[in-house]
Amino acid sequence: NLYVFANMGDMSALAPKSESGVAALSYTIPSYQSISSKGIPMAGTKSIGAAATTAPVSLRRLMAKLILTVDRSALSQGGADSPFTNGSLMVRGVARVLYPFATNGSAARSTDELFSGDTDYESLDSDSPVCEDIVLYVPENRQGVLLPDNGSQMDKSYSNGAFSGLVQADRCTYVEFDGTKEGAEDGVSGEFLYRFYPGADATKSFDLVGGKTYRITLQLTWDG
Repeated sequence: NLYVFANMGDMSALAPKSESGVAALSYTIPSYQSISSKGIPMAGTKSIGAAATTAPVSLRRLMAKLILTVDRSALSQGGADSPFTNGSLMVRGVARVLYPFATNGSAARSTDELFSGDTDYESLDSDSPVCEDIVLYVPENRQGVLLPDNGSQMDKSYSNGAFSGLVQADRCTYVEFDGTKEGAEDGVSGEFLYRFYPGADATKSFDLVGGKTYRITLQLTWDG
């Protein structure tokens, strides 16, 4: 069996003594900025026969691609004179340790395996009520289906005790959108922060799978 990785530098010192240790092999991303110079980490496996002289191996990207649209027109009715000013989108809870050959995919196993500083972010057009096709790249982090009985998008939130009480809650990847609203007739003003958790669905899953593209539209309202 061949185990192949790319864009991770020299991993020879971490090679396990036997194949049974391959699943536990880990790679720590030096910094988020290093991904730009080294490239996206990738890995793949291949079983070959003893007589094989060549063996093509398909590699899987260990980062997911988020394509986001932020629609906050309901907060301010839109327009260039909107009292709501967009800030930025920032990815938080980002895995810095990857397990390329883990049986169930790579997942942060503690908060120590998350980045503590800045990761991928995008500053938004400050006045636009709708910002489209914002692209963020995020390392794989498969925390699983943590809310199996949840049917509400609004309850896929840290304010939901059924989620925040789980040990995995602080290991999940999420995206923050921030903005500022000036005083207006509705009496609402100040800084605002919205947080959401991408996954295989909008209610139950907190799996962020490398090699996949997630298209997400955030329609922000005052309710929730």
